[in-house]
Amino acid sequence: MKISIIIPTYKPGPYLKDCLESINNQTMNKKCFEVIIVLNGVIKPYIECIYNLTKMYDFNSVVIPTETPGVSNARNIGLIRAQGEYVCFIDDDDKISPSYLENLYYKATPNNIVASNVKAFYNNSNKTENDYIASAYEKLAHKNAPLSVLKGRKFMSSACCKIISQKSIQDTRFDTNLKIGEDSVFMAEISKNVRNIILSDKNA
Repeated sequence: MKISIIIPTYKPGPYLKDCLESINNQTMNKKCFEVIIVLNGVIKPYIECIYNLTKMYDFNSVVIPTETPGVSNARNIGLIRAQGEYVCFIDDDDKISPSYLENLYYKATPNNIVASNVKAFYNNSNKTENDYIASAYEKLAHKNAPLSVLKGRKFMSSACCKIISQKSIQDTRFDTNLKIGEDSVFMAEISKNVRNIILSDKNA
């Protein structure tokens, strides 16, 4: 297995279908990745809805319910289950472009993180805007060279929008005591195992 996609979700709305639809539209062979959905906090009636959603698609998936709420706990559960060489964290209200997984995996090496371009959208609109990570991407992508963790530190503020090797993660887990900033702490802890940050193609 090349990539394990970990999606934490809490009381998911219709946006989860959009997220899974974008995963189903990937150009990467579906046998090369798995999708781990961790439903945390409130289980019913959401669990049946998620099971029904996953039946619509032909990628490998597993749904794990936990009554313990929190994105950190959900991601940690996903990490325990993950079989992929690389891990890709996706939030349940994210959508990824068709070439996302294929492009990030093509550029990946065990000691590097591949970070994607990012666009913000609102209310399921097709209109997109740059956020702070997109601004950093536009500033640095033209150099077409690996970035040090220091120079690419804005990309280390979030666990999403990238793929990370299991070799870099090792036994590191998200701190379940933190309510904000848990991504930054997790990324800081694995940074000692990361040589460079590589940027994806712009359309990924």
